[in-house]
Amino acid sequence: MSIGFNRKSFIILISIILCVFSITFAKDSNQNHNLIIKISEPAQNFPKWQHKILPIECVRFDFLQDGLLKKILFADMRTKRSPDWPADCNIVPYEFVLELSENKSLLEAGNCTITASIWGYSKWQKEIALERGGRTELDVCLSRDPYFGMIVSPRLMTGLTCLREKKFTIEVNAPPCAENWDAFLSSEYFSFPLKIYDKKYGKSQIRNNTGAGWKLTVQANSKTAEDLYDLNIYCSTGKSTQPKAVRILKELPDTFYIAGNFHHALDLVSVSPDNEIADLFTDTVNIINPVFYANVEDVGYEDERIWGRISYCLIKYLNVPYYHGLGNHDRGKAASTKHYDYKPVPDESNSIEYYKYYCGMLYQSRDIGDRLHVVLPYCPDQWTIHNPRPQQQQWIKADLLAHKRSDMRLITCAHLIWGQSSKDSPYELTDLLDKKYRLNLVLADDFHRPQAMCGSVPTFFGGLAKSPKLDEIGILEISKNKNFKGLNECETYFYGNNHVRYYKIKKFDLQFSAPNDGTKTVLTATIIRSGGNQEIIKNGRIRFVLKKGSYSANGGKIYQQIDSSDGGKTIVDIETDIGYPSTEVTVFPKS
Repeated sequence: MSIGFNRKSFIILISIILCVFSITFAKDSNQNHNLIIKISEPAQNFPKWQHKILPIECVRFDFLQDGLLKKILFADMRTKRSPDWPADCNIVPYEFVLELSENKSLLEAGNCTITASIWGYSKWQKEIALERGGRTELDVCLSRDPYFGMIVSPRLMTGLTCLREKKFTIEVNAPPCAENWDAFLSSEYFSFPLKIYDKKYGKSQIRNNTGAGWKLTVQANSKTAEDLYDLNIYCSTGKSTQPKAVRILKELPDTFYIAGNFHHALDLVSVSPDNEIADLFTDTVNIINPVFYANVEDVGYEDERIWGRISYCLIKYLNVPYYHGLGNHDRGKAASTKHYDYKPVPDESNSIEYYKYYCGMLYQSRDIGDRLHVVLPYCPDQWTIHNPRPQQQQWIKADLLAHKRSDMRLITCAHLIWGQSSKDSPYELTDLLDKKYRLNLVLADDFHRPQAMCGSVPTFFGGLAKSPKLDEIGILEISKNKNFKGLNECETYFYGNNHVRYYKIKKFDLQFSAPNDGTKTVLTATIIRSGGNQEIIKNGRIRFVLKKGSYSANGGKIYQQIDSSDGGKTIVDIETDIGYPSTEVTVFPKS
């Protein structure tokens, strides 16, 4: 991104000595405050699957003065430019050098509240005094949020999409005595209530009717803005939030997209959460506005630091639901030692608990209007024979049968979700290809077999695009227009009322003419494309954050114009086709 108005305004210089990150903001040390931070987690807080490493990674530090957020810093425990990720938890403290300004809108001398946060942990907060030439040492001990698992579904990595004013279900792990329920949606600019229509407790109400808990049927009202929201649940026994777990749509367009990359790109040593990943999400994925962004195959290697890293990127930058599928290196005795220098070999029951802790349940599905049904059988239950357990396969078949009326049925899965019971036997996946189950598409990575498929269902390997440098993204275009012809030859399929095309594009570069921060009344956004496929992306989306007012646009149509919930800004979402080599949109006051 050439003009980084959505990034931090300071320059980061990273000096790497083991895991020491030194971040410098100004050369005049008399104007700076040195902040030394040591991060830890209490040993008694470790779960039973703990692998004797510090799981905390990608901690966000917010600096607030007079109630205003002045600065955001980011602590990443990764050893840069190394093929391995050392498991040693004796991390040398971070050293941050804070430049103090005379500008009231920037960090200045005086009292400052510092908040540390990471998905799955309770927030840590402390007030310190910032002084020119001063120094503060902080011990930040982050404990796991006791209510983190309260919301079973939907969650950050298993979000749902709901058309506005349609009812949806929330699964909550709370005791039968819970009462005084409340639920609402919140995002950076909006907050809207959810009306609770029904609430039921039972011994088999949640986790595919295998666990005890509550099912709440809720609905967003007609004024709810289209956005990706945090889900907030309150009751008499606790409160819980799952970030970016619910997406509200006004409608699903005739042409929509699925986007994806090979998941390892999000945890590779060569990319940074606040650079390459941030640019991919904010400059490209959010503009394409797919119904979801997918990563499949090996995700965590039973290393909780990867969950921390990926969750940080999703919460901070991605504005569409995220789905992934675990691979054979993620659990149990098949967890790999190839990439990391420790040996996570827990028993299988611990592995399942580890997975449920982060994703809520072992397998589930999502509807996107009546156009697309997505099955998310992330977690193959037994690695040793490369097959799902009978109850998992039974659930998948029942789920597909229950959604036969959806226009399309897609499965996103890991590479070992289906295999062969013996070398000469047929693939179990072929059972789902017939007219009875009507499976249409498979999004996978690798089946670890010479012949991955038997049958006619297209399977997209490599998470749509293997792009270690994150300079490319894979696209599935699903359209009701069967006569549509793109600029290039693409893999093309026809299913019922849908025309499906597959291609890859180079990531975009988004530039704003001024800061997109709610202070302007006239603002131009330019999307620049260079190299690669020149396909036109239909119904792209650009968000403008402007001073409160009424606006018009050139270069696109206003899809949504709504004041922020605090009344201080107007959010204008522009819909436009993304052409090649550039697309320009200007928003200005309505005359």
